[in-house]
Amino acid sequence: MSSDSEVDFPNLNKDNLTDEEFMDSDLDEDLSESDEAESFTPSAEEWRPVDDHDCGPRPVLFTAHPGPKHAPAPDAKPVDYVNLFLTDDIVNLVVNKTNKYTRQFIEDNHENLETRPRSRVHRWTPISNEEFRAFLGVTMNMGLNKKPNYNAYWDSCNLSQETPWFPVHMNRDRYQIILKFLHFPDNMLLPDRNDIGFKLFKVQELIKHFNAKFKYFYHPTQNVSIDESMIGFKGKTPHIRQFMPNKRHARFGIKMWCLSDSANGYLCQFEIYEGSQGRRIGNGRTYTHELIIRLMTAADLLNRGHHLGIDNFFTSIELLEELFSENTTATGTVRSNRKGLPDVCVKTKLKNKELIAARKGNLLCLAYQDNSRKPILLSTASKAGLIDTVNSRKQPVTRPAVIHAYNQAMGGVDLGDEKLYMYIAERRSLKWTNKVFFSQFGRAILNSYIIYSSNTSDRPKLSRYNFIVSALESMTSNFVPQKVIRRKRTRTEMEAAQMGPTLLTQTVAGHPLDGHDLSKLPVGKKRQCVAGHPTRVRTGWECTGCKVGLCPECFAKYHRQL
Repeated sequence: MSSDSEVDFPNLNKDNLTDEEFMDSDLDEDLSESDEAESFTPSAEEWRPVDDHDCGPRPVLFTAHPGPKHAPAPDAKPVDYVNLFLTDDIVNLVVNKTNKYTRQFIEDNHENLETRPRSRVHRWTPISNEEFRAFLGVTMNMGLNKKPNYNAYWDSCNLSQETPWFPVHMNRDRYQIILKFLHFPDNMLLPDRNDIGFKLFKVQELIKHFNAKFKYFYHPTQNVSIDESMIGFKGKTPHIRQFMPNKRHARFGIKMWCLSDSANGYLCQFEIYEGSQGRRIGNGRTYTHELIIRLMTAADLLNRGHHLGIDNFFTSIELLEELFSENTTATGTVRSNRKGLPDVCVKTKLKNKELIAARKGNLLCLAYQDNSRKPILLSTASKAGLIDTVNSRKQPVTRPAVIHAYNQAMGGVDLGDEKLYMYIAERRSLKWTNKVFFSQFGRAILNSYIIYSSNTSDRPKLSRYNFIVSALESMTSNFVPQKVIRRKRTRTEMEAAQMGPTLLTQTVAGHPLDGHDLSKLPVGKKRQCVAGHPTRVRTGWECTGCKVGLCPECFAKYHRQL
């Protein structure tokens, strides 16, 4: 069989990558295991060649009811849709854990904080539920107004860059101190490092909450897909940091496995990758096989007639046959070295735009020569023939029905990522837990808009931009920030800052400090203070005798300890 019409593969770009480029190194063991026998008993039938008269697989009826579930009234406001996921339970959890963690931090570091009287920590007051929602509203607005750093949102020196909305709704120091102490677990319950649950302990409650809400309020359409997504992060994490060269928005970071609706990018379920030993598999399945079944089961999508799109990282004969036994069809590209593939599809040399197919029961294997590429696909959802359709440029084309089915089912995760990173506030952070929280909160905002679009009676419907604006204005309107009163410097502190060496050398009684003076560094140059702060502090002063960086407030204390 052959076709002379143009056929494009918008979702087959991963087939161009080598194995080294496509998979991260710590999954090599998992992939090598994918050729081993699995616990599911495959079909005993033999492969047989098929042509345009292929009868196709047994029909599987789609019995689910896609769309919003337990949705608010059609005239509900955007903030009501956001609150489907930002419930009082999760807000109470974060507020209580953050306040508790801050109290512990202040108690454990009170001596060091005494040397920093102007630290923002001294002005800490417990955060309330209303303030935390306002904090998230401010963060949402940062995604709509991109700036290079946090301070730029409170910039009042450059009139052309001033954004007065931010200081009206939250003080800069207050925002940054909340961000610093934002916390999710109870550190008293932290498991041992060798425990299986240690790696994700700090975000486990967040994962459970968002997965439960994503499932509860929406059921996807027939076509769904499973793929990886990345949370950009280059810092230290307790689990494996990944490198994915084909991800535009974040090539380094924390990898997630996502199950999404292919029609709109709605995130149904997700897992954060912990490494190849993160989940021990004792049922004979490979890691990827078990992952697919686990995600589909968690989302309650089996035995409902869904069609799953997957790429060649997951696809295997055993997986597709087991899914079909659960009344779930699937289509995916497959690597040519997978065991059990028909030789006629793997070894036959094809001319350009020519295809060849073989069938084993309900499972179809098809190879198609597209210029220099020869993707091989497995499917339990399609026949082997050609169909007339249109490509991404709306031009009529004739393409294999299997490829059309694959393109219909695949791409939901990438679609969700594309929408997500349009309006998400991406910032560097030293805390990987913050990155996970804001990533899932951004996905919750996207999911809430998808539900709004399907449920609202608004005519015309709000655009996603205006939906977010309306939600964040509602979230910040119920909170009135307290006026910040800064503690003024005492005369002694002002003199210490201006005349540091002269004043501070007199305060260290009984210590010979000849040659130890506090010297101001050149403008723009700073050093790290070595006085033992709990966090890194950079100062514009140094001791001329010790040749180390020291804050004026730390000069006396440091030399008393010598």
